[in-house]
Amino acid sequence: MIFALYLLYAANVMLRLNDYLPGLRGAPIAEFGIPVLLVLWLLFEKKDFSCVTDLLIPMFFVAVVGGFAIAVWPSQAIEIAKPFIPWVVLYFLTANLVHTETRMNLVLGMFVVTALIIVLHSVQQSRSYDGVNDVTGMGWSGVHVLSGRVRYVGLMNDPNDLALCFATILPFVLQLTYSGVNIGLRAMGYLLCMPIIYGIFLTNSRGGMLSVGVLGALYTYRRWGAIRCAILCTVMAAAVFTFGPSRVREQSGSDEASTEGRIEAWHTGIQLLKQHPVFGIGKDEFTSHHIITAHNSFVLCFAETGMFGYVIWIGAGLFSMYGLYYALKQVDRRSRAYRQTAAIFDSLAAFYTAGFFLSRTYLMMLPILLGLAVARYKMTRDAIEEEAPEEDASQSARSTQRPALPDLSWNVLIDKAPMLMGAVVFSIGAIYLIVRFKT
Repeated sequence: MIFALYLLYAANVMLRLNDYLPGLRGAPIAEFGIPVLLVLWLLFEKKDFSCVTDLLIPMFFVAVVGGFAIAVWPSQAIEIAKPFIPWVVLYFLTANLVHTETRMNLVLGMFVVTALIIVLHSVQQSRSYDGVNDVTGMGWSGVHVLSGRVRYVGLMNDPNDLALCFATILPFVLQLTYSGVNIGLRAMGYLLCMPIIYGIFLTNSRGGMLSVGVLGALYTYRRWGAIRCAILCTVMAAAVFTFGPSRVREQSGSDEASTEGRIEAWHTGIQLLKQHPVFGIGKDEFTSHHIITAHNSFVLCFAETGMFGYVIWIGAGLFSMYGLYYALKQVDRRSRAYRQTAAIFDSLAAFYTAGFFLSRTYLMMLPILLGLAVARYKMTRDAIEEEAPEEDASQSARSTQRPALPDLSWNVLIDKAPMLMGAVVFSIGAIYLIVRFKT
């Protein structure tokens, strides 16, 4: 029952029915749903806090709320904490409730279904739009297009956010096309990819199309190797620049101004980091220092939470993907475990790719993806531990064939500190070089 309630809550995170459905309009689903799920989980479900991400997520909460209290005003920190509590709780619910492959498939399937529903909403907006007046492009939610670009309610109210969510869900469909799936499911996987990609096309989002390109590269490399991947990616790039969204094919004056505005925002973020290096300027305070938001999840994170919060935020994603990467080498390529692991890894890759051009550091989709990554890693780890090889010789032979699954316990913060700091320095350095090159 608890898992069913979790599925319904996660589905509503996507669909936001209480934002527009007459019978549910204004219902405090988050205010009541999260406490109920948290209590039920604590009382009746198993709990596992063995992974480093289980430590990093509450640490990030402390960094966000504590940093705001230090940088802005202590008495207002509670207002920052309230909406951020569901962000943290949703991670722990996902990482602990999704502890079987069947449950994992149900969660991935739920996201695919919600994405297809939102695609229908996008098609309705697109077909009713007269090409001039945005109000004519209305969907059943009551939300209309923005400059001809489709959008939805809730966390997808911006076309770029909608594209990001579509891109993160696309790998959940692609996993059906891997080896080990019967021909019917493989055909369904290829078929269901089409409406989701079309939904990204309707958003006219360059970041969304870039995420699709990254997903295509990961998918083809994993399926057919480097040479075929390079050929197919070249063909896909040519197709996108020829037939893709107008904002990809054409570079208008407004697009150039938008790019310049983003670079200026990144420059401001770097300056804010220099001025407030430890705890940052406080969550939601970037626009108090610059006319627009950072348009980069990495910049927004280190500007608002400082190096303390940024190292934690980077670490949560880095260690989650690190564990999935090695888990892929441990499981059979024709197994359901392999397909699920690849889907979550690619989904996180799509999120961080699109997030490089969007200010979505605190997007509610991120803790769910991180929770799924940790849940999938734990399933692989537990399965390996249960194998208990009969002979040491066979165990050593297997270890020479496959890289060992890395230990992602809390100790990894010490063991892999150089790797983490290298990722932090590299990301900030890359943004700095882009700013210097563009200015």
